Order: sequence, then structure tokens, then C-alpha cells
Amino acid sequence: MIVNRRIVDDFLLGKDISGEWIFSQIEEGKYLFCLSDIQTKQEDVKGIADRIAQMTAQFEPCNAAYYRSLFPEFEKGLDDYEVMLTVGVPAPYDAMVREHDGRERIVFDMGRFLAYPNPEEFARLMLTHETTHALLHQRWNPKQATNYREQLRFVCFDEGFAHLLACGKELSSFDASSWIKEHEKPALEQLRLALACEDDSKQKEWLMRADAGAYWDKFAAIAGKLYLINHLDSLKEIYEAGPNHFLPHIFDTSERKESWHFL
Repeated sequence: MIVNRRIVDDFLLGKDISGEWIFSQIEEGKYLFCLSDIQTKQEDVKGIADRIAQMTAQFEPCNAAYYRSLFPEFEKGLDDYEVMLTVGVPAPYDAMVREHDGRERIVFDMGRFLAYPNPEEFARLMLTHETTHALLHQRWNPKQATNYREQLRFVCFDEGFAHLLACGKELSSFDASSWIKEHEKPALEQLRLALACEDDSKQKEWLMRADAGAYWDKFAAIAGKLYLINHLDSLKEIYEAGPNHFLPHIFDTSERKESWHFL
């Protein structure tokens, strides 16, 4: 991966960074920039930037065995993936993915990272999550999901893998029964409601909600993640089968019901 820390280094040299493109692309139509809480913390910023840059350069993903089984040549696939270190991004935007000049990159704000007791581990989780998306998209193009059903299914697939690998637990030894008991049924109920929706405007809302809001409210991501955690022994086969075969007990069943409706 490519570590781009120019904004941080310019800040440490006392240069004006207020005109950088990132501050106009945090929220659509807004300019967001604030250095008030780090003006006297240059040494802290430099220290954390050095540590995050080193961790990124030597990136070892969370749940490495599963990650490597899915992406055996991930170093090659991420060779030109950019991780941009910044300061000046206001709370709560600590980590995000933004596109600029036709390229997607992950953005970490060092000022925000100062609040974390273990910023390297937080960054490792975020890198695992976002690089899972980047690598998955090299194999399975999101643009191939052209209708509502396919788009919803792709979100389940895409976000399911990303949330699984970056779940903060070691999957090989973690007992996920409490997660499944508490969150699987509500997520699947929301997913079924989303699939039953036929109104175009409401379908757009469902797609937005599929991976937005509080963590366990991201129903498509959670449905995908918990399905995968129930099928860890088949993770590679599920990935290779692709999004059009994901969650068959939900998508294929509802599709048959729709066809019956029109008979």
C-alpha cells in the first residue's frame, strides 16, 4: 500500500493545509476544517503518524488466515492502494473512504486518532475492512448489480465479508452464538421487508439503510456477516460462488414467491 502523509508533514512544517481537497469532500456540499484541538500537539501528531505509517507499510490483516484464503495475493492487489494520513478533519470523522481524481483511498485523521487508546489496532481493523472491499471489487464488480434485488444482495455479500473479517474478534476461536441469538433474526426481518418493497423511492431508502446507522442496525451487512460466521468452513466456496448465489435461503426463496405471485 502507498502511505501518503503529505498533509500531516505540511502541518508539522507549519504550512497552510486549509485548501486541501479532502476538507470539501467529507460531507457533500460542505467545507469542514478544524485544527483548534491539535495546534499544540505537533509531537503527538508526528508520533502517531509515524506509528500508523509503519503499521500500514507492514500491514497484517485481522483474521489473517481467512483473509489470506480469500485473497492469497492481497499484497499485489493492494500495491497501489493509497492510505492518506491527514489532520484538520473535524470529529466524528476519524476514518473514511473517499474518491479523488478517479481513485479511491482510505483517509485516517491523526488528530482524531489521538483519542484512541490503541490507534494502531483501530487502523488495522479499518484497513482490514476497507481493503476487503477493494480486493472483493477486483473480483466482483459492484456495477454489475443493476437492479434493486441484485444491489441489495451485493451489499449483503460485500459488507458481510468486510464486517466479518474486521469484526474485532479472532474468528477461529470466537463463540458467536450470542451475536447470532440477538441480531440474526432482526437483521433478516429487515432484509425480508426490504426485498418485499416495490416502491422505487422507498427502495432507495432501504438501500441507504442497508449499511448505515448504528452498527447492529446495518441489516444487510449484519445479515451477511452472521450468515458467513455460520459457514466459516465454506467461506472460500461462498466467496468464489459470488454475490448472485449469496444468502440463497433469503433471496432465492423470495424470488420464487414473487414468481408465484404473477402466475
